[in-house]
Amino acid sequence: MLSQEGQAIFTINGIQTMSAQINNLLADFPSLKAAGTDIARLSPRAQGMSEIITAWDDVRQGHLPPLAVEGCNGYWHGRPGMVSLEEVGLC
Repeated sequence: MLSQEGQAIFTINGIQTMSAQINNLLADFPSLKAAGTDIARLSPRAQGMSEIITAWDDVRQGHLPPLAVEGCNGYWHGRPGMVSLEEVGLC
């Protein structure tokens, strides 16, 4: 399904309707932890999944989050969900 601007909004994954954009809160890990989050769901991807798991595990173990990560996180910052990390000012 496309937005009025022609951007992909949703994708179908079996019986689930999911965002077409990759949502990534890795750069926001410190605020997730401060908010009391103790579980994060990593949705499987066909490519690069081992790197994603490694990055999250590194940050979970106390390493600093990367300065730039792929994806969007607008909702976490009170903005439209498809807002990219660059638009929020994190990359």
